[in-house]
Amino acid sequence: MCPEQYRLDAAGLLPRQETEATAVGTAVHAAIETVLRGDATIDEGHDAAMDAWDKIKPTIDKWVKASPETCVAHVSNCYNSWADTCYPQLPAIEAVEKQFNVLLYEDDDRRIYLSGTVDAVDETGCVWDWKTAGRAYEPWEADRFKIQPTVYTYAARHAWGIDNPEFAYAVMVKRATPVDAQILVVQRDERHWSWLQKQALSLALTIEADLPVWQLNDQGWWCSDRWCGAWASCKGAHVDA
Repeated sequence: MCPEQYRLDAAGLLPRQETEATAVGTAVHAAIETVLRGDATIDEGHDAAMDAWDKIKPTIDKWVKASPETCVAHVSNCYNSWADTCYPQLPAIEAVEKQFNVLLYEDDDRRIYLSGTVDAVDETGCVWDWKTAGRAYEPWEADRFKIQPTVYTYAARHAWGIDNPEFAYAVMVKRATPVDAQILVVQRDERHWSWLQKQALSLALTIEADLPVWQLNDQGWWCSDRWCGAWASCKGAHVDA
């Protein structure tokens, strides 16, 4: 989104802040993981979500939009959305919080690896990711732009040997009352993985150039004092918020 923001973050120069939005997602994720590992029933998962929120809340550095009371409702309603409309449709889950570290690209000068952790993999080979969001996802946007399905299906195919892997978002929309979770399947194949390799190589070449600053991109919501820890010394030093 902003190349310079990425450079600062990768170099450890961007202050990391836990916001209430990420904390809500973390609490819901923790409860879902507890259920899928068999450590809690689907009903007990709600208490697990609320317990996780109570533990995470003191670590929040910045309250961006929602109040603590609103966040409690979001955690409760997002978990209930997952439990009521997503969980009954899940095939048997074979792995939870499955890690990968897989070679993506190699030439005479460099090796580039992908590493990360997927939320779950089911018996059909579909990779799942749980999202808490302010709105439902647009299928055409996910199909055209989302990089996460490309990365995770690449890992499923090349790290775990899953043929024709699928990727599915389960999106729990944050509302005052629970709404049905959105299940959105995204298809990826060798064409997308080839493009991912080209993207990774272009990033590697930029990193290797050792530039003192990268392109400054303020054409979006991320360029603000709410979302970027570098704002005060970047655009904020020139233009008031």
